Amino acid sequence: MIEKLFNKFRRIVDLIENSNIHLGYFIFTFLSIITIRNFLELFSTKIELNTAVVFFHFYIGFISLATLLILTFYILTRESIVKSIKIVLIGFSILPLPPIIDLIATGGRGFAMTYLLPEFHDHIILRFFTFFGHFEERGVSLGIKTEIFIILVLTFLYFLAKKHGVFRSIANAFIVYIIIFGFFAIPFILKGIFLLLGINYDYSVDAWEILSFLFLMMFFCGIIILYLIDKKNFITIAKDARYLRLSYYLGMFFCGIIVAKSTATLPITAQNLFDFLFTAMAITAAWLFSVTTNNIADYHIDKISNKNRPLVRRTIAIEDYKKISTLLLVWAIICSTAVGPDTLFLVILFISSYFIYSMPPIRLKRVIVLSKLIIALNSLVLVLLGFFTITKTIKSFPGILFPTLLIGITILANFIDIKDYEGDRKNNIKTLPTVLGLKLTKIIIGFSFVFFYTILYVLLPYYNLGNFWNFLFIPLGLLQFYFVNQKKYQDSYIIGTCVITVFLFAILNIF
Repeated sequence: MIEKLFNKFRRIVDLIENSNIHLGYFIFTFLSIITIRNFLELFSTKIELNTAVVFFHFYIGFISLATLLILTFYILTRESIVKSIKIVLIGFSILPLPPIIDLIATGGRGFAMTYLLPEFHDHIILRFFTFFGHFEERGVSLGIKTEIFIILVLTFLYFLAKKHGVFRSIANAFIVYIIIFGFFAIPFILKGIFLLLGINYDYSVDAWEILSFLFLMMFFCGIIILYLIDKKNFITIAKDARYLRLSYYLGMFFCGIIVAKSTATLPITAQNLFDFLFTAMAITAAWLFSVTTNNIADYHIDKISNKNRPLVRRTIAIEDYKKISTLLLVWAIICSTAVGPDTLFLVILFISSYFIYSMPPIRLKRVIVLSKLIIALNSLVLVLLGFFTITKTIKSFPGILFPTLLIGITILANFIDIKDYEGDRKNNIKTLPTVLGLKLTKIIIGFSFVFFYTILYVLLPYYNLGNFWNFLFIPLGLLQFYFVNQKKYQDSYIIGTCVITVFLFAILNIF
């Protein structure tokens, strides 16, 4: 009888893992189950419908736990990541059970289901070995314990069905228990991390720190899962990320933080650390979205000037490329939204500027002056973003930086057209090299670098650095002149020196 039931269980597992149902249906079913759980918890944990933060917290929490369990099952089984996704997401069908059990057990009163909290739950190690310990007004309720017990039993049977053996299946179920316990003990984990960093941390019911931690966990687990789903396309996008230019923009964001240091204190709090991380993630996703859309629009030019681009080499299908581009846009919006509406606006401004720059119908990159003004504007936007991250306002932003960045970078950014000279000329795109000629353009841009690096003396005293540092920046300007005018032109040298300059300026301001 037991063997017959176990064989039936194994057939159900095989049916789920090998089904031809689109993965999107599994994901939507999973989200639907979370929604039902949230509704039931209204009556058990007594949550108000207008508590949007709590509901958002629930969704992010369950998604982050699911991604962590998916990776765990993948590592333990070494089967297809898609199979792990299907089985774990279906496993979350048990999610509505805890509030139902709690309501029945209390005659409709319900229990307050929460994390294990440092303020309420002591002896965390003892609780680990006693299946979360006893319930004290709030925490891991009877319903949750029942749910976890069923999950562990099903996990044991799942690995047994995979022919892992009894002892190995028990060990795998124990690993899943460690992950689930760690999920409920996140407030303790965060308190320990911030204690090591010397940052005060106090849990509150709507703690943004926990939500941010869950969001961060969801992001990194999600990245790994996406890589495992489609390694080829993931690597293709990663190789074409143009890390030097990305480093430049992240450097501009970092410079904004340093500029804020001269007008405000630099508070180091738990949430600020998360804000820095999420903003950097949003900038990265926004940049990659801009790269992918630009590659789509520049396909015919790249066939001449940039033959290593993924679309030209056909290392990725255009349909997949567009889907990834859309995913990057969504991710940039999600990360910036996690910080706040002002960050969201500045990130969208960055994306919008680059979209107008490279995409039809406007495609400003065809207009000599305006095209590079967009690059200067985006550099300024990221400095403002870094400044705002610290001060939460841009009213005290130093006015001298507006003309310095907008005018200086508008002139200097013309170097990016040098490598595209042949492609732009054949496609009749008006750039400084195609209008003035390649040789004259190189001379003009080279001298512009020397001039711009030299006038940094206007900024250096403003930040109490002193003119002494001109002896460091002027040679960098001369080095840029050499890189622009060398016969074997490599724009990576110029961008690399720009990145060094940006971070050097920021570091000097720190010390």
